[in-house]
Formats: sequence, structure tokens, C-alpha cells
Amino acid sequence: MKSSFSIARGSSSLCRDLGFSLVEVMVASAIAASVLTGAALAFNAIGTNQRKVSTIVSIEIGKSAANSHYDISGSTVNTYKAPSYGRAARADRLRSRFWDDVSHASAVFCLARDGLNTFRPVYIPLEDGVDARSLDSPESFRLHLNKMMSQSSSVYKSWRGSSSFNNGTVFIMQP
Repeated sequence: MKSSFSIARGSSSLCRDLGFSLVEVMVASAIAASVLTGAALAFNAIGTNQRKVSTIVSIEIGKSAANSHYDISGSTVNTYKAPSYGRAARADRLRSRFWDDVSHASAVFCLARDGLNTFRPVYIPLEDGVDARSLDSPESFRLHLNKMMSQSSSVYKSWRGSSSFNNGTVFIMQP
């Protein structure tokens, strides 16, 4: 019994199998290559002629802010003109980490300062006999910091109510 896929022999003595011949494969490949080349050229033309939303612009942020945040001596920063969603996601991750740290902290103090923050302690010792519960306000924490680390007195300023100073530092105390 013959398979239904086989081709009956004609008058020719050659048997023809199912499939594509070399010529058919070459023609199909040439057509596919020309279609892909045309699509690539069209995409290139569209990409070249569109408005540039990713151009870079210079933003004036001031000399002290550039030195403090970017550690550069100039007063301008080059950045993308269009919003960078990658940077926005990174900022959101930083915000989430900040709130996680604040929610697990035993105390959080915001101290006012003017100018650059040159004082960045990792460890703040407690004086013998001082109950940590007495550090219940930013001012009491600032006074304790001045007592334990005298170089902080030139950085952090005393204030009450709304601050007249331009900058601030957040201290997050972990147990």
C-alpha cells in the first residue's frame, strides 16, 4: 500500500520527493532579505528624522550644590532633556530604602545647616550616664553632638520653628 504523501511516477523515471528545491529556497531567501532590508531602511529613516527627545542639556545648579552632590568644581550639570524613567525608578528605590530605614529607626533627627556638610559620622558615642531617651528633640541631639564631636558645632545650627537655613541633614539612629 502506497503512502498518500508519495507522488505517483509519471512517464519520467526520476522520483520526486516532497520538499523545496534549492532554487525555491534561494528565491524565498532573497525575497525575505529584501523585505528585511527595506524594513531596516524605513526604521532608520524614521529614527533619523524624528525629534530628538534624548538630547542633553546643561543645567545651572550652583557651585556649592555641584560640589556637594556631584563632587565637581563647575556650576553646571549635563542631563537628559526628556524624562529618564530609569533614573525615576532609581529615585523611587532610594525613596523606598529611605522610608524603610526611617521606619526601623529608633530616632530620626533633622539638623539645619548652611553650606556643605563636611561632617559625616558613622558612629556617635553616648556620654557615660546619659540616658538616650533624653535626646528627644533635634536641639538636644545637636547639643549632644556638639559635646561629643566638637567639629559638628561649625556645621549644624540651632533653630526652632521653620528654619531660615538652606540645607539640612537627616540623622537616622539605628538601635
